[in-house]
Amino acid sequence: MATPYISYGLVCAYLENPQDFPKPVFIWRGSCQNTPQLIYINVTTHLRMTQKQRKIFYTTIFFLGIILMYIQIQIYRNTIINWLIPASIVIAIAIVSFLIDFKYYKRTYEYSGIGLYFYSWMHYIIGFGFIFCSIFMLMNFYFADQNVKTESYKIVERTSIRGTTKGRIGKEQPVFTINYKGKNKELVFKNHFYEKMNLYKTVEFETRKGFFGFDILENKKLN
Repeated sequence: MATPYISYGLVCAYLENPQDFPKPVFIWRGSCQNTPQLIYINVTTHLRMTQKQRKIFYTTIFFLGIILMYIQIQIYRNTIINWLIPASIVIAIAIVSFLIDFKYYKRTYEYSGIGLYFYSWMHYIIGFGFIFCSIFMLMNFYFADQNVKTESYKIVERTSIRGTTKGRIGKEQPVFTINYKGKNKELVFKNHFYEKMNLYKTVEFETRKGFFGFDILENKKLN
């Protein structure tokens, strides 16, 4: 006679050898014949990753964090936000990740001493920290209000940084500082503006209110 599985999970004795299951397994709905054997569910144990899977996970998170860190820098350059806010998000998430995950991290790698803490914090900051911070910055930018305002501000200071253009490192990019609503904001432009950077007097751009209240700047023009 067929017996329906119950929420704890049932397994037929003739189908599986109980010795093959030193730990409980998860059995979902169905039916089996003959006398069923009741086994309890331990979802937490069953879902734990192996050491190899954890290494893949940490590596993926780390490189994803690096990619999003680059994207976040570009978004930050066009967002009116104090740098302490994204920095605080990165550090806070890194601390929480350390408290929750460190016991698994040290089982995954053979690091010890200072190396163990250095590499784990590197993963938590670059990986978890920048991923969560990037989500925050991207949401503020891409879910911004649709009301657009065009504004123009006088350039109060100018300098340059070493940037990248089409994969080439070392190109000088001009950086213009404006006073936006009482706060200085540095705006980075492409390297082809560098030679005439001293001729520009104002910066014109469109602004929108970000999803979290931080203004974003778009379509910047030099005049």
